[in-house]
Amino acid sequence: MRRALVIVILAAALLGGCGQTGPGPIDAVDNYVGSVAEGDFTDACAALDNHAQAELAHYMRSGGGCAALLARCFPDVSTLLSQDQTQLLYGTVQISLHGRRGTALTGGTLVAKAVKEVNLIESMGQWELDSYGKEHCRRPTHRR
Repeated sequence: MRRALVIVILAAALLGGCGQTGPGPIDAVDNYVGSVAEGDFTDACAALDNHAQAELAHYMRSGGGCAALLARCFPDVSTLLSQDQTQLLYGTVQISLHGRRGTALTGGTLVAKAVKEVNLIESMGQWELDSYGKEHCRRPTHRR
């Protein structure tokens, strides 16, 4: 656990002075995972770019709004924060950046483990998530 925390702190230090105008990649991932943990799916959707929101709608076979789809995607983890706020202290984010793109692995808490992995993209100084998480939501079944 200590090693993961060191990796997060080291990555934050390395990325902190890169001339970003908006939140860095670690902040973008932390904000997304935190919003899911709080059940604030509107804020979680604000961290997702259009591609990620379209991917979520396609996977869930629904044209519904992003927040409603994320609530269906992460129903069990969204209430955990109100029950145990210590989970915010133990989340880990490991980021691998390649220019303006990156991948973040999340873990350490139930919410972060449910998200597992997200892709990031930087556009005009802002880092956004280009995917909603590696752990796919339970897909609705078609009735015949």
